[in-house]
Amino acid sequence: MSHLEQDWDVPMSFDLMVDDLSAVMDRIDEKKVTLFGPSQAASVSIAFAIKHPEKVAGLILYDAYHVAGASAVTWKNNKRVMH
Repeated sequence: MSHLEQDWDVPMSFDLMVDDLSAVMDRIDEKKVTLFGPSQAASVSIAFAIKHPEKVAGLILYDAYHVAGASAVTWKNNKRVMH
């Protein structure tokens, strides 16, 4: 069974993942980090950097997406709106 097929019985969101990362950093007394984020972790890293810029030295993002489930067509449409 893949992780996508499992029935998770816990709340999960980008906000919760950002809060978890911040809590781990506080617990181990880490003041500033460079985050490597592949795929979904890239979006979490971006959200973390926006919420906690004082804790981020840099971002290394790989295979990121701007919106969950976004397609190339959606990206082209959003790109026009963003400019």
